Amino acid sequence: ASLVQEADASHSTEEEAATRSSRDLDAENGTAESITIQLNAEGKPADSGDLEHWVYSGVTHYDLRLYQGIFTLQPSSEAGAESALQENLYIYKDAKFNGGTVGSTTFNNGTISGGTFQKAVHNDATPNNQGLILDGIFKEQVHNSGTISNGNFQGMMYNSGTISGGIFKLTVTVEAIFQPAQIEGGTFEDGMEIYLDADYPTTITDGLFDGKVSTKAGPQPLTISGGLFTKAVDVSSITVPDNLSITGGYFVNKPTLPEGSDIAFTSVSDQDGRTFQVP
Repeated sequence: ASLVQEADASHSTEEEAATRSSRDLDAENGTAESITIQLNAEGKPADSGDLEHWVYSGVTHYDLRLYQGIFTLQPSSEAGAESALQENLYIYKDAKFNGGTVGSTTFNNGTISGGTFQKAVHNDATPNNQGLILDGIFKEQVHNSGTISNGNFQGMMYNSGTISGGIFKLTVTVEAIFQPAQIEGGTFEDGMEIYLDADYPTTITDGLFDGKVSTKAGPQPLTISGGLFTKAVDVSSITVPDNLSITGGYFVNKPTLPEGSDIAFTSVSDQDGRTFQVP
């Protein structure tokens, strides 16, 4: 059990701390304004907003944009009313979405700390800011180029950012297109596919992997320095052996390595008598 706890521990990182802005300090000090947005029976905001904190507007189609504050959606109490927001949601860097149900696509450059998301979520990164997901329930696909530290992810996950925690029900696709991809924790119930034909390397330092982990051929390196891998690990598609580094982690089965790899494994046992392969 201690190995599972060790592998699934979430770790704060300097990179994550660097993305925190005044919104985090405001929230911690209780100075950020808490705002409840009332929805009408159609699942749309009943008001147009104040332009400073949030706005609901559009020309050919409407969307809800959150600029500054801590936000919760309140559905209408009318009989038969939509319980979820029926417009696209944009969360800007000084806004935190704290609760409610979103029934359309979400674009996050701020913070998601709760709520239920019924459609796709894009957790984006810009040169000056990262979208943060601290918690929530995500029913469809998530595209991550920011940071995820917790949450329940029930749809496909496409990761080009940092994952340090959370439960992922389906296979996670890792393709470091925008920046290096980092897996620092989390529970991956259906495993992970790592595409190395991207622009940046991939690093795994921790996590619980209860499904197969495999790579797709490409020129980028893969580094594994920690984690608990309970199913097969197949990294044989890496064509240059020097592009693979395995210096830590616990493997129930010895990984399938590229031809010519000189990485060696030793058997160890934990206090419950379970046997693992370690580099």
